[in-house]
Amino acid sequence: IPELKKAAETLPRIENEDAGLMARGILINLGEMDIKDLHGPEAYEKGLKLNQGRRAMVPLPTKD
Repeated sequence: IPELKKAAETLPRIENEDAGLMARGILINLGEMDIKDLHGPEAYEKGLKLNQGRRAMVPLPTKD
C-alpha cells in the first residue's frame, strides 16, 4: 500500500494517466483513498474547457 500511495501522489495525472489512475483506483478499492480523489482538478478543468464550445441542449430539460 505505501508504494501505491507514493505512485498515486507522484505520478502526473495527465501525462502518465494510466499508471496514476490504476494506482488511485486500487487505493480506492482498498478503502485507502476517497473516490473524489480519483481524478484531479486538472481533469475537471479540461472537462469544463471541452464543454464550453458545445451547443446547449435543446429542448432544455424540464423540472417536474
